[in-house]
Amino acid sequence: MQNTLTNSLNLESAQNSIDQFKTLIENIPIQKIEPFIPLNIYQAEKVIHDFKKLQLARTQRKSFLEIMGLSHLENVSSKTLAFFLDSKEVHNLNDLVISALLNKIGKNISYQLHTETIILEKRTDKGRIDLWIETNEHIIVIENKIYHHADNNPFEDYVEHARENNPNNKELIFILLVVKNPNQIPENFHLITHFDLSKQILDLLGHKSLQADQYYLTYLIDYISAIEKLNPHSEYGKMQMDIVNFYRNNREVLEKIQDEDNKESVYQYYEQHVQEIIELLQDQELNIFPNDTTFNRKDDDLSSIGGSFISKTIQTTLHDLLLEFEIVKTTEGTYLWCNRFKTIKMKRADSIELHEFLKKERISFLEQDAHFDALLLGESESISAGDFAEKAAPVIKRILELHSI
Repeated sequence: MQNTLTNSLNLESAQNSIDQFKTLIENIPIQKIEPFIPLNIYQAEKVIHDFKKLQLARTQRKSFLEIMGLSHLENVSSKTLAFFLDSKEVHNLNDLVISALLNKIGKNISYQLHTETIILEKRTDKGRIDLWIETNEHIIVIENKIYHHADNNPFEDYVEHARENNPNNKELIFILLVVKNPNQIPENFHLITHFDLSKQILDLLGHKSLQADQYYLTYLIDYISAIEKLNPHSEYGKMQMDIVNFYRNNREVLEKIQDEDNKESVYQYYEQHVQEIIELLQDQELNIFPNDTTFNRKDDDLSSIGGSFISKTIQTTLHDLLLEFEIVKTTEGTYLWCNRFKTIKMKRADSIELHEFLKKERISFLEQDAHFDALLLGESESISAGDFAEKAAPVIKRILELHSI
């Protein structure tokens, strides 16, 4: 399943654009004072080919933490972990999360752990310990890192503080929990990544998820989802990096594709073709387009470049309605639109007769507040001017006859 990136970059339309560039760039001269190097079509085709081979990342819903902009904050992570590490809390997961933590350092405890104390930001002589956790047998010291590096923390101070505040001679466990590995692992500390911890939690959930309070389980999964987005080695992260590298490595060609000088060739090409359609309509006594009409350029996205000519505004005898016809030609297709409106807001009764006609002819239309636009004809981009004029002329004539013109 491909994501929205595939939708925004229509590959078939992009390939059509490249094919048209191939015909245009060499044949239409571009007058430019500054030197202009046209798009290398074969480079562009290679870019399209390489993009088709990308395994695109699936669209992923934003977690609540991402929506609130909190997923990168260490204090939010520490508070979330403190809640789920506490076996007495209302999440009903008991010791699942703290067992997952200890499993990652090789301590597979076969009995249920009971937390006695959890302290956030516990002060020491030289700093603050992010998470201080006491069970009946352990004191667990956690330094939690998301984006900040751990190289400047007073780890020796944390170890000394734990030793000095251990009257019951519990086992001391020091953990550095990170997203990115530090330059050096501090002495006495076990290194665990957030991603490995998250995976271990999910592995242990299993049937225990049924006993959990589903309200809080949702937040745990949301937290894990937010953390996993930071993992450059996940499937999602690798896909993202492939896409980033594609744009990074093909930046110059992509810029050329979007260059206005290259698009100029396309605009000129379609202006010429729409003008040819208009001349053919004039041969059929449809003189509704003024000679001085301006080509309206359309550039909604790379997959739909082109433009249109709009007819003169035609005054009708029916309810003081005004008509305009528009012929549009882009890399996406060739279209004939009818725009129907009036100076005072249009009433529904003004459109009933035309609605019935369009329905009878099976012509789609789109109503709007003050007017409506009817798509009278939609054809492929490759249709010839002659074929399109042959199809468009009788439709235009029937619309004009309906309005007694």
